[in-house]
Amino acid sequence: LHRKCTQGSAGEVAVVLPIESPKRALASVKRVCFVRHGHGAHNRTIANWGIVDPELTSEGEAQVADLHERLTPFIEDVQLIVVSPLTRAMQTATGGFAGSKAPYVMLPLLRERLGAPCDTGRTRTELLRCFPEIAKWEGVEALPEVWWATETELDLLDRVDELKRWISARP
Repeated sequence: LHRKCTQGSAGEVAVVLPIESPKRALASVKRVCFVRHGHGAHNRTIANWGIVDPELTSEGEAQVADLHERLTPFIEDVQLIVVSPLTRAMQTATGGFAGSKAPYVMLPLLRERLGAPCDTGRTRTELLRCFPEIAKWEGVEALPEVWWATETELDLLDRVDELKRWISARP
């Protein structure tokens, strides 16, 4: 709701946007939408945790279709899509944000913590071979060949802080 204030010296009525107004929020802060990947093959059973870089299941693909439907009204407002190099994350992002004109950024800060083989990814070379369209994405050239954690990370909060700094530094 808009609230009208008193008339200014020229007789115009000033409109003040409340704090919760989306227009005010966009003018004063960044809005970030975090999306977890859809159901992957590793989510079916604990035995599947041994699959390296699993893809989405049909259930995960249905979740992505639902995500896309829910995001469609806002798709023109999306300015940047940042995604983990994990296959299930890329599948979720490209399907969920389909139709967006926003550029993609591949950011290994968004990786898993390495609790099982399913948390490891494909090498940069293999990613480019399997998904040649990602060659245009920002961050792919700088992606190390082995970008995932090679041992269980104990510094997750440090990585979260690094991600927050990365987001803050973006225009």
